[in-house]
Amino acid sequence: MLISKDVRAYQISCAESAENSRIEFLVQRDGIAATQVWVRRTLAIYRSAVLNRKHFAHNAEYRTTFIVSCLSFRRWLALNDVYGN
Repeated sequence: MLISKDVRAYQISCAESAENSRIEFLVQRDGIAATQVWVRRTLAIYRSAVLNRKHFAHNAEYRTTFIVSCLSFRRWLALNDVYGN
């Protein structure tokens, strides 16, 4: 399925914004330590889903959104000095 660059950019922007909002909500509600656990766990789940050819996240329609979410999680972990620890 081919989509325009504007639509793709909008999808990427929405995915980034959604994950950032969700993370911020979790930080406020549960604190930084619990959010770190959630982000790491969700990153692993999403990454596994994208790599699994049988999972819908591997399909082109959803793949970009899942990958953008993974990148948002990695960026948040790096900014909070917990990525790779």
